[in-house]
Amino acid sequence: MGKQKTYSLGTISSTRDELFGFAILSIMLLHFFQDVNQLGGPGWLRGVAHWYGIGMGALGVDVFLFLSGMGLYYSMSRDPSVSHFYKKRLARIVPTYLVVGMVFWAIRLWIKGGTFTDWWQNLLFVTYFTKGTLTLWFIFFILVMYLVYPLIHKYLNSTEKDSIRTLRFVLLVAVVIAVSLTLFHWFHQTPIAKDIVYGRIPVFLLGCYLGKYIKEGMSFYRPAFLSGAAILYGIGFVLRYYDTTYLVRRYIDILPTLGLIILFSALVEVQKNVDNKGRLFLRAAGSYSLELYLTHVCCWNLAKAWDIPTNKFWVYLCVIAVSVILSIPLHRMGNWFGQLAKGKKTVPMERA
Repeated sequence: MGKQKTYSLGTISSTRDELFGFAILSIMLLHFFQDVNQLGGPGWLRGVAHWYGIGMGALGVDVFLFLSGMGLYYSMSRDPSVSHFYKKRLARIVPTYLVVGMVFWAIRLWIKGGTFTDWWQNLLFVTYFTKGTLTLWFIFFILVMYLVYPLIHKYLNSTEKDSIRTLRFVLLVAVVIAVSLTLFHWFHQTPIAKDIVYGRIPVFLLGCYLGKYIKEGMSFYRPAFLSGAAILYGIGFVLRYYDTTYLVRRYIDILPTLGLIILFSALVEVQKNVDNKGRLFLRAAGSYSLELYLTHVCCWNLAKAWDIPTNKFWVYLCVIAVSVILSIPLHRMGNWFGQLAKGKKTVPMERA
């Protein structure tokens, strides 16, 4: 067979698990490098941490959010029932979060001190608004996106004309950015608490918007398209090097995120017919990504609360090992609730 000349956006869907796996592993690595920068380490390692922050940083989170938006488009396209959508999505994430969150915040307050009011306010994300608590912000963010997504889906997909749909997407992002800038003057969060959450909405919306074209398998001339993706990442890298603050940084990150998703999916696709252990590892990590995120963030934060030196590589590996072990029963529990929400009769899930 000749060399493939086209790149299909459907590749992003077919490599979804690997992308999720890549994202969660990059987040784990980011947390280690953050500890190296904050707590100290060998000069060469601090140098690696510095360049990792510029070249990758928290892009793994944006990959997560893009894929989540894409997945929600697939879900509602397959079954437009809003009640079914809420039932399946919330059943998959809420029980898992509550189990982890209740235990985590109880242990965290036992270590650092606090009251029952602190416990339930942390658990229900009240302290995000009152104190800027960011520990499990991703769960808060994705739950809000789940709640509003049916409206987003209807707004973006109520027309068959791609040009009108694109215009609606641009207007929606513009409104979100305007509202985000306004919200910077409200509540009591720190600026970073605001930009981490508000600034991530556009990349999620981009996943919702492109979900249609990914599902349809829109294709492009491969060399030119992948070169464009590399340019996107390069532009993002340069802009990230000249550090910006608050929301601007999050909006800039959309460029390297999209380039990274396209390039990585193309690389994984090349290996699809090869017995590649690396790809199998990424798929396994991707299938456990939600649980790994929860267990990793909680174990990492508890270790830091106990003043355990998480900037030491072997210590950090132990934290990851505990996270992986705890994620296994959580994953099974999440699947059980997910199947329960679907009912007795289930059909194979279309890949999202």
